[in-house]
Amino acid sequence: MGVLLSVLIALIGAMAAILRWKKHSKKNRVDIYYQKALDVEAQIGNCDTIEKCDNALAELKYIKHEAFQLMIAEKLQANESFNFFLLLVDNLSARIEHRKAPLK
Repeated sequence: MGVLLSVLIALIGAMAAILRWKKHSKKNRVDIYYQKALDVEAQIGNCDTIEKCDNALAELKYIKHEAFQLMIAEKLQANESFNFFLLLVDNLSARIEHRKAPLK
């Protein structure tokens, strides 16, 4: 009986560790999309033509779509980090549109 209880406790501990690891790996995936968005932000200064602005906007749209696909597949968590990512992408899109306006 004592051995069975020890095995049960070990299994519960192992399952808890696996769940923590999976949650942490999902959090790390959103970091990839933050970095991709920040890479686009670094290019905003080079958006001196309508075409470059449109390319940056298209890249942001693709990054956002890709992140949503992972969220739907439950490989990204829909949490505060994801919401901040969406705010970042929307803010960057607005900045690019603002930069694009005088070029028309």
